[in-house]
Amino acid sequence: MALADKRLENLQIYKVLQCVRNKDKKQIEKLTRLGYPELINFTDPVNGNSALHLASVSNDIDMVSFLLSLGAHPDVQDKMGCTPTMRAAELGHELSMEILAKAKADMTIVDNEGKGILFYCILPTKRHYRCALIALEHGADVNNCTCEGKPIFLRACEEAHDVKDVCLTFLEKGANPNAINTVLKLLFAYNGDMGLIAMNGNTPLHYAAMGGFADCCKYIAQRGHAAMDVAKAYADSRIIALIKEKLDNLPKPAENQKPKGKPPPKAKTEGPEIKKEEETLSAMYTVPAIVEEKKMRKDNVVHLNSLITSGYTKKVDITFIPQRIWSPEATTAELIRMRELRRERFTYEVDFDDFMMPFQKHITERAQAMEASFKA
Repeated sequence: MALADKRLENLQIYKVLQCVRNKDKKQIEKLTRLGYPELINFTDPVNGNSALHLASVSNDIDMVSFLLSLGAHPDVQDKMGCTPTMRAAELGHELSMEILAKAKADMTIVDNEGKGILFYCILPTKRHYRCALIALEHGADVNNCTCEGKPIFLRACEEAHDVKDVCLTFLEKGANPNAINTVLKLLFAYNGDMGLIAMNGNTPLHYAAMGGFADCCKYIAQRGHAAMDVAKAYADSRIIALIKEKLDNLPKPAENQKPKGKPPPKAKTEGPEIKKEEETLSAMYTVPAIVEEKKMRKDNVVHLNSLITSGYTKKVDITFIPQRIWSPEATTAELIRMRELRRERFTYEVDFDDFMMPFQKHITERAQAMEASFKA
């Protein structure tokens, strides 16, 4: 859509946006009729918001319908690539989204990051779930992937404990249940070696475990690259359980198959050759040195969390100890009783504001008398 970049155009589009906020339909109609052609679809030069964006964000369904009747396009995009329908879905405005959908809004448009409208519906509210249903009914892509290769179904599964119904609906609508980050697919498609070892002894699976990327660990582990020792050293319980499950499901060699010829003596099976092989395997998957391990783990979320739970951060006692303990306030009956006792001692003069104790009263009177004598 046209981008207002001239001064007069800027003034007109800002006036239209102001009228949308003030719900001034007469002025909007006048500006679109006498102003620049297609002014109703112009976007402001700062954020790229159009009049329909503002109406959708505020969930003003009356204004949304009015703007559409004036020729507003439902697929105009802001500078982030978001349409009014995406903004409405992000805030859970199902009524505005329903009107935009009936106006034939394109549900397959993606923003600058490659996210379709379903990415804006992954929130744990019923309104966002209904927005997802509206988008799916009007052609939203259930297998949409971001520019980084992350599928929408994988994004929904990351929040599955809160959006279970959304995940099930995606599956019913044809989402790929085996969807993973496509970066890994490209690496394997071009024969990328997932067993390469860095200078510090780490493999791709090591880094996936350290970063807590469960999908990457699963995909790499399915290709036969396992590093349980590194997972235990760096990853959380989910990654460890995932790798352990994959290792347990690997096919085991047949135990009933009898070897041909004479079996080798036990001394050879337990000889130093086997030990050497074990040493090479252990050396290949050895955890990095202690110095490097500390450097790599100091910013790791799992490591920091373990320090907090172990009480590492509680070196200084910050418990507040008040210097004065306040006693409970006196009840009404106690206050009345105190007033009666004061009356018995000092008569009813205690009820007046100018009451003074006898000693203080005597001193005050003497002082006033001396002051009067000096003035005379």
